[in-house]
Amino acid sequence: MIRSRRPLGLLLVAAALTACAADDGPRVIESRPATAPPDDAPATSDGDTGDTGDTGDTGDADDTGDADDTGGELSAKEVLDAVGPSVAFIATERASGTALAIEDGYLVTNAHIVVPFDVVDVTPPGGTTFTDIPVVGVDFDADLALIGPLPEPMPVIPAAGDDAVEAGDAVYLIGYPSETEVSPDPTISEGIVSRFRDVPDFDQRFIQTDADIAGGQSGGALVDAFGRVIGVSGLSLDEAFALALDMADVRARLDALRAGGQPWTPLRDGGEPTAAITVPMHLSNARLELMWADADEEITIQVAGAAPSDLGIEVYLDDGTYLMSRSMAEVTAEWSGSTAEEILDRLGADRLIATDPDGTFRFQLPAELRASVLLTRTAPGDPLALQVTSSRPMRHVPDADEGTPITVGGRARGVVEPLEWQDRYSLGLRAGQQVRITLESAASDMAFYVIPPGSTYGPDAFFVDDSNIGIGGLDAEGVYTAEVDGLHEIVLWDNFGQAGYLLTVEEA
Repeated sequence: MIRSRRPLGLLLVAAALTACAADDGPRVIESRPATAPPDDAPATSDGDTGDTGDTGDTGDADDTGDADDTGGELSAKEVLDAVGPSVAFIATERASGTALAIEDGYLVTNAHIVVPFDVVDVTPPGGTTFTDIPVVGVDFDADLALIGPLPEPMPVIPAAGDDAVEAGDAVYLIGYPSETEVSPDPTISEGIVSRFRDVPDFDQRFIQTDADIAGGQSGGALVDAFGRVIGVSGLSLDEAFALALDMADVRARLDALRAGGQPWTPLRDGGEPTAAITVPMHLSNARLELMWADADEEITIQVAGAAPSDLGIEVYLDDGTYLMSRSMAEVTAEWSGSTAEEILDRLGADRLIATDPDGTFRFQLPAELRASVLLTRTAPGDPLALQVTSSRPMRHVPDADEGTPITVGGRARGVVEPLEWQDRYSLGLRAGQQVRITLESAASDMAFYVIPPGSTYGPDAFFVDDSNIGIGGLDAEGVYTAEVDGLHEIVLWDNFGQAGYLLTVEEA
């Protein structure tokens, strides 16, 4: 189950694709001998794993190492012995996974493991846990993050050259799936290369394998039969296949990651109860972040500047659950096919956000859980300037893309961050004009609404999800016909919680 960031509190199952936490055209796979050892295979005679066992070696990840002129393909045990010392167990407050050592004490992993935190705990195999290791850079398009440097660099294993494997070749996944131990040992699963999947608009290639994958394997190493890294794992397809980003694509993004990658907003801790802050609401939503506390407590959020009946509120918790006000349930009921009472009954009485006549929202928040708050307009109107106070430290999370104009024939690239939930664009249309709207990601689950002028979320919104395009068929594409002249609002989000995307609008 993937908790949707879809507005209006819907719970969504992403059945096809799940996170395990310049068009140059397709790349041609060159055939190679099935068993001849490549020059850069790790040495394995007498159990010696060559340079990979030298923890003082912080050489370039692109340095393919010394040749072993006598060996052939490695056994699974030999692969694990060679690669295991170079994969670390990593953890944040929300998730755990795997990271792969590269040069100079740095590691590469999946962004969805570490974001929205800017530090992570790293435990090498059989080693000491290094706490608060910085997140240096994030690439949401490729779901990559660079972390480090470690106080004690880990060994670096060779990376295979381009087109090192083809369909049918043996491969291994190495990482920390379904891990609960504090200082675990890496695990290994075996499979074959099933096929390759290209995403031209994002210049990425994924290696698909039937090797077993589970939560916690994200950020792990996909290696060939000679112990060379060929990809970084991060996704599963229909719970039957693993998808790993080709190592050539990973290497191509390292310089940008070292420079900080794409902008993003990390979570922060601490602070005193927040005095009134001004929260602009130009379009449909505004987002707030509540800091965590050490004990169960009742939270009050008071909102001035709009009638309570004109606002809905949802609170999303770290454990994947959420709370909702009655006004939000009533909006959801307008288009969901359920009544507000049915929605609230399914949610449970303890998940109802009470609303006082003075605009105060009250709810109980469990200990040590962070919360994100979504304020939603339940009726159209002019832009608002809400005055918000809270009994718990909070901050407004502005959306840099809010109301960004896009024109027919235009394209826009952006990122949905975990604290944003959504991005919103304005599109000017004439009555009767038809446009094709396409929302793509490299490997995620995108969806969007189109809201006509003078309307808000509800039955008038045009909703599109899972259009059978993209990997897993989870990208969104639809033809929209404007009924009135004016600026229409495109509200888009990622059902996995974070992703880079490409939005295209064309005449239909």
